[in-house]
Amino acid sequence: MRLLAAILLLVPCSSRRGGGHEPVPAPPGARRHSLLAGSRQNTARAALLRPIITGCLKECGNDDQSCITQCQVCVEMHGCKTLASEDCWACRAEVREARRWGETADAGVLDSGGQPLLRDGVNMELQHARLTSLDAKRRLRHARGVILRAQRQVEWAHDENLKEVQRLEASKSILEHKEEELAKWRQEHADNLKAMRKELAERREQLKRTRQHLARAKERVQMVRKQLELYKTGEHHERWQHLEREANEAYERRRKQLQDQKRVVKELKRKLRMREDDAGWLDRGLHEEIEEAQELVDKDLRQVHAVRSLWEHSQKELEKAKKRYWKASAVSHRRESTANSLKHRLDDFATTTEPVMPSMKLPDVPRLPAFRRRTAHPARDREKGTTAGEG
Repeated sequence: MRLLAAILLLVPCSSRRGGGHEPVPAPPGARRHSLLAGSRQNTARAALLRPIITGCLKECGNDDQSCITQCQVCVEMHGCKTLASEDCWACRAEVREARRWGETADAGVLDSGGQPLLRDGVNMELQHARLTSLDAKRRLRHARGVILRAQRQVEWAHDENLKEVQRLEASKSILEHKEEELAKWRQEHADNLKAMRKELAERREQLKRTRQHLARAKERVQMVRKQLELYKTGEHHERWQHLEREANEAYERRRKQLQDQKRVVKELKRKLRMREDDAGWLDRGLHEEIEEAQELVDKDLRQVHAVRSLWEHSQKELEKAKKRYWKASAVSHRRESTANSLKHRLDDFATTTEPVMPSMKLPDVPRLPAFRRRTAHPARDREKGTTAGEG
């Protein structure tokens, strides 16, 4: 495998030296993807290397290693997390049976692990405690990041709430201004209509009096004409002619005055009708503006309620994040304290040495003759042996 890996590493170099293609550059996200994949692989590898504390050493003790081995095999077969799990009652029964047998068995039969076994158990617990402490610190950092994000969310929601409240106040101010403008215009319009109607009424009254004066002037003309027919000759004829001219002139003045007043009344009616029409159009326009301003106020009010709800929700999430942080901090502190206590326990652990075995001196035995090297011709060897015996 090492030779194959070395060949694979040398292949790009040799192909480039021989005029091969240029290596294709990695895309921008390839390194990030590889780093993430490496992080996941490291996490999975760390999970595989994490020691499993089954609790068998604590239950069996260090006097009988077979009890520990049997307990660990049972836990593995039953898929229990630890020996103290609810679904691991069968293994606990086996451990109790093994301990009961160990208490009655001879000491020479038991395989005791001694102090080194206890030290190994403490070492495994220390490794497990360190890894769990690192996990707790990682969760604590994550909880701290959640708090920071929640705090930023609360600050953003608070700023948005202030902005929406200011926008709502501006919308309300516009609505109040529109309503005041409409009320002011309606009052001015009512005053103008009242003045125009009053003037029209006065003009109509003048027109009525002018008609009465015209009727009397007409009667006077008719009366003077009758008298003039009676006095066609004589000294009274000239006098009645003069009175006829005066009556005709008075009649013409009244008739002209009546025509002028009719035109004035007609113009006032036209202006009044136009003012009423314009007032209705302008009133509808101002009312539409008020409705638009009211819709804007309602929209801003709904937005304020939504942002305020988001702000309150963010505050609740921040409080939850703080509680989770304090809980994670307590767990991290507790696990770090456990790891430190195990470290002190391991440092203070008295490492025992194996007892020195007594030296067994073997008795002197005579040396055996060295064996001759066996040749490829056993018959010749037998002949040489026979000759040597004869000699």
